[in-house]
Amino acid sequence: MPGLKTEITELATGLGMLGVGVGEGLATPPAEFLNVDEGTWSRLASAFRSGAHDALFENAWANGRAFLSATDGLRGRLPRRVEWKGPDRQVEADPIPADLRVDHVYLVSIKTRSDVLANRSPARLFLGRSAPRNWFLETAPDEYRSLYRAAVTYIAQAGAGPPDLDPDAAVDGPPGTDPTCAPTRAPTTDQGQQVLGIGGAARDTSAPSPGPSSPGPSSPGHLSLRAGAPGGPGDTSGYPDDVEGLTAVDGKALGRLLPGRSWPEPLRPLYLDLARAVSAESARRWNGSLASTAERELQAWRLLRLAPAPYFVLGTSPSGPLRIRVDTPWDWRRSWEFLALDVRPAVGAGQPQVDWTLRVRNRSTGAERVTEGFVEVRWSHGRFSGAPEAKVQLRSRHEDVPGYTPLT
Repeated sequence: MPGLKTEITELATGLGMLGVGVGEGLATPPAEFLNVDEGTWSRLASAFRSGAHDALFENAWANGRAFLSATDGLRGRLPRRVEWKGPDRQVEADPIPADLRVDHVYLVSIKTRSDVLANRSPARLFLGRSAPRNWFLETAPDEYRSLYRAAVTYIAQAGAGPPDLDPDAAVDGPPGTDPTCAPTRAPTTDQGQQVLGIGGAARDTSAPSPGPSSPGPSSPGHLSLRAGAPGGPGDTSGYPDDVEGLTAVDGKALGRLLPGRSWPEPLRPLYLDLARAVSAESARRWNGSLASTAERELQAWRLLRLAPAPYFVLGTSPSGPLRIRVDTPWDWRRSWEFLALDVRPAVGAGQPQVDWTLRVRNRSTGAERVTEGFVEVRWSHGRFSGAPEAKVQLRSRHEDVPGYTPLT
């Protein structure tokens, strides 16, 4: 289920496309906005009245209005239907990352201050196929086993035995995030009230502020020692001898006993050994799977999420509004000549990472353009929890990427 901020950015963008003010649209949801249930509209109305997410509402609504008036977009024509994908599960293996579909034609992805292009299975990205084992075991088995054994010993010496999770209390964050880090709340601001309130109900600015965040997973009540489990210093019998036998439940529990963004000092050198080994072997295998220029060009298209049909990305970036059209490979080849895609292990990244550089030439001007990015390989749900994922990210600005055309 999408989080509240995701719902705000996606649905406020759709309201902007429909030419409806946020206040008005939340008071009386437009019939043209489909696949949004009553509970979702109610959550957004409460969030709007609280005033805690003004900037999100304002920026998303402005992006929708920009798409409504854009020559590459709706050209001032109000759409007859805006469909929200919302919590629907994807049915394609590699779908266009669309959150909204407008009039059966326009596919729109909503992105807020994120340089993440895709989350992939490492084997699917680096090898073009699935792999039966955990990627860390596949690429750095000795280093991964050493880190696991040291982590179990560290926990045991600290006096904590293998914990069980309280299923009613434990809550995971988004994939790839540290679940022990509580979310922060957006500051309250009065900016954009005139725009957001067009034709809408007055905001209740006297509403009480939201209460404190619920306790994080490391709070009392979230972890309880398994009945009869060892908990004394040096006792590691509650965990399997080999990390390959670690269950999903125990992996999650072990990770939660290693909270924070930094590894404990005794474990940090072992994690850095793992990072270097995974980075080097991932880059080696990735290079090995890209044996020809044609395969590297195809991989570049996949990294940039080019698709058979054009789609749009609306959101925010550090430099301001993000409003682009993502071209198809056919469009891309008409405008750009592929020169090279270089991949290499990251040096000193402090985590398993492979850097990539795309070089192309503009067919009209002859000017070369370089796009930089990287792939971070990390556990999907925190340390030792979930299969590793490959998070493809940009270093370059979206607006400077070949095939990403600013909306006009």
